[in-house]
Amino acid sequence: MRILLPQSARLVSRYFKGSFVIFAKSSPYHKNHVTYDARHDQMDRKKFRQYIENCIVKFEEEG
Repeated sequence: MRILLPQSARLVSRYFKGSFVIFAKSSPYHKNHVTYDARHDQMDRKKFRQYIENCIVKFEEEG
């Protein structure tokens, strides 16, 4: 028996493994497509924080 979902239904995904980082769409990090390589998953929390701090300094220097 096939049950159709209503138009208002939405897909929900649950992840039990992996790393996520969330930035605003207007953030320089999000606008830099190089960061789509999941680099946040290749560093521990401390290294990623240092990476972001360095990005902020570089961004402010570039004006």
